[in-house]
Amino acid sequence: MNFFQHSHYQINKRLLYYLGQWPLQTPKERLFFRSLTAILIGSIVLPKVIKMVEYWGNFNNMINCCAVLGLHVVSIIKFIISTLNARKAKELAIRIEKNWETQGSDIKESIMREYAVRGRYITVIYAIMLFSALGLYLGLPLVPFLMDAIKPLNQSRQLIYLYETEYFVDQDEYYFIILIHYYMTMPFSVGMIVGYDTMFGVYVQHACGIFSILSSQLERIGVSHHDNREIQRNSDKRRDDAYEKIVACIKIHQSVLEFIRLLESMTCVCFFFSIGLCMIMITMTGFMVVTHLDEPDIAFRFGAFALGEVVHMFFLCWQGQLLIDHSEQIFFKVYNVSWYNISLRAKKLLILIMMQSSVPCTMTAGKMFVMSLQNFALALKTSMSYFTVLLSMQ
Repeated sequence: MNFFQHSHYQINKRLLYYLGQWPLQTPKERLFFRSLTAILIGSIVLPKVIKMVEYWGNFNNMINCCAVLGLHVVSIIKFIISTLNARKAKELAIRIEKNWETQGSDIKESIMREYAVRGRYITVIYAIMLFSALGLYLGLPLVPFLMDAIKPLNQSRQLIYLYETEYFVDQDEYYFIILIHYYMTMPFSVGMIVGYDTMFGVYVQHACGIFSILSSQLERIGVSHHDNREIQRNSDKRRDDAYEKIVACIKIHQSVLEFIRLLESMTCVCFFFSIGLCMIMITMTGFMVVTHLDEPDIAFRFGAFALGEVVHMFFLCWQGQLLIDHSEQIFFKVYNVSWYNISLRAKKLLILIMMQSSVPCTMTAGKMFVMSLQNFALALKTSMSYFTVLLSMQ
């Protein structure tokens, strides 16, 4: 489809394309990039799991391993679920294209373009934040070499390892080979998270745009100043402008609700694991930061991870909150329609939209955790509670 060549979706397309998760790429391309992604992410997870098994029973070392391992586990979960839901992702993409093709007026087109631009900005900002944190993290091993060049000592500075792994070789001897492996695999894990989350943001922004179009159409119902008796005499549906507008609004509302239900079914399980792991990782990385304040390199490393995890969870909950806010406004728009200026049969149709919009649309994590800013604050508070429990065990 040439539609997604538009600049609004180019960043999302490139991110997912090279991970084998773009819903509209050819089967051969998808298989190649998925295989490459799976091999690279799996190749770094295995030595970390081996190291964790070696540390089994040592509380501090296990937390040190788990905190970073969680990043790769989240990326694997998103990779697997995205692969299993490829057909649903393709259907969502087709629905977006059809909505653009049938937008029908300059007002609708401008609204959809506005929300598409918002989706692009969200993608750029989120990607910059996470990849910048990744860049700082990956740059830590270079600090000793930089300091040796600037301020040399009589002996070499201690090497910095990004995280605990076990390759069954002398890691000091093969330091640069291991470091290259880190540099090859970490961007794929972070890229999988960024690609999945930002495409979710694009879907949500599109749904919010449809809700805004629906709101603008509801505002124009009943604005004509006809005499009530004239309206009552107008029994011909073809001449009842308000009736036809409400029928069109019902169709738009049904379409966007189906879009959201499909999106919810595609992301529900993934968000259940993502939110749960984020809470665990925030607790563990916070613990590592506080207990290693005397070691700035370790504290900085885990602080960057903790910040990334908070941003990740906030982003998902914020998108859910946007969907709640935009779907809620439909009920109030219907409530404020000039019902006294429309026919009786048109009034009856308004009740259908009002009933369906009385409960806002939501994204959930496993049908248990509603993605909203209120629940984000609750999840963060819970993580901090577990964090204090861990500290008390020291």
